[in-house]
Amino acid sequence: AGSSSSINSEEGVLYAEISALANDGTGRTIAINKDTNDRIQLYFSSSNNTVSVFYKAQSGATNFILNYVLNDVKIFNKIAFKWKTNDFALWVNGLEVDSLLNGVTSLSGTLDKLDFKLFNTSGAFYGNTKDVRVYNTALTDAELQALTTL
Repeated sequence: AGSSSSINSEEGVLYAEISALANDGTGRTIAINKDTNDRIQLYFSSSNNTVSVFYKAQSGATNFILNYVLNDVKIFNKIAFKWKTNDFALWVNGLEVDSLLNGVTSLSGTLDKLDFKLFNTSGAFYGNTKDVRVYNTALTDAELQALTTL
């Protein structure tokens, strides 16, 4: 885990090429956060073969979950979550699989830490990781497609 002033709270992309060790309902999380109020959580959820993103900004002014059922969480998948005011999207293996076109983002300087767990130290990421990146601008659809294509 590390902190960085280069994380842009107002827009960006969290990207990961990851796989789970098992499909056993255990939450495995990669998160960008500062505290319990504002956070981005990319995780394999307790639902069978499901990847999810939980997004909370401005103490709940925007608060949602995007989900997608993968073929298999135990193989590497390329996953990206884009956030920008009124433009949120989950990309998996070259496809935009879920989106939300309304909502605010966190205030400048709010998100400053990348973790392999939830803000409260639970949900540690137990899995395989080839690549994890945080982009400080929201990428275009073409860039997200190229980034996440297997």
